[in-house]
Amino acid sequence: MYAQPYPALKQFPYLFVKFYRDECTSCDDLAPTWEALGEVITDTAMHIVDEHMDNHNIDGYQYADDEYESAVNAMAPVLVTKLNCSLYPSICNAQGIRVYPTMRIFVDGDARGDYNGHRTVMELVHWLSHIEAEHRVPDELKMHKVLKRKCCSAVPSEHVN
Repeated sequence: MYAQPYPALKQFPYLFVKFYRDECTSCDDLAPTWEALGEVITDTAMHIVDEHMDNHNIDGYQYADDEYESAVNAMAPVLVTKLNCSLYPSICNAQGIRVYPTMRIFVDGDARGDYNGHRTVMELVHWLSHIEAEHRVPDELKMHKVLKRKCCSAVPSEHVN
């Protein structure tokens, strides 16, 4: 994240931030799950971009790494990031962060809620899907693709319909 005002709030319509402190053991416990969530979102966005390229017969075009990364970021349903409150206490104080870790969703730059459920990747994805459904029109929904890819990749192919 960035110093205030953080540009990511304006750059990404959906921003899911983990506010943490260095000395927080609960934050350390959440770190692998948070990293996995980011990987699942990124993998899904990469799949969406690759599928779009295949569907439009543009797979022969060689994108530069930064072009591809921009396309992946644009297709990601949410940017998963973190902010170290030990380094940026003024931002955390302005957000009213008092408990660590705090996982907060921002929609169009405004805080829309804190996640307080089970700390598993699937539960986080389900919650993000719910938030997205409240704020996007049906044609713009992307989190269902994360659910589909995450759920189906865990099931052997002979059991997927």
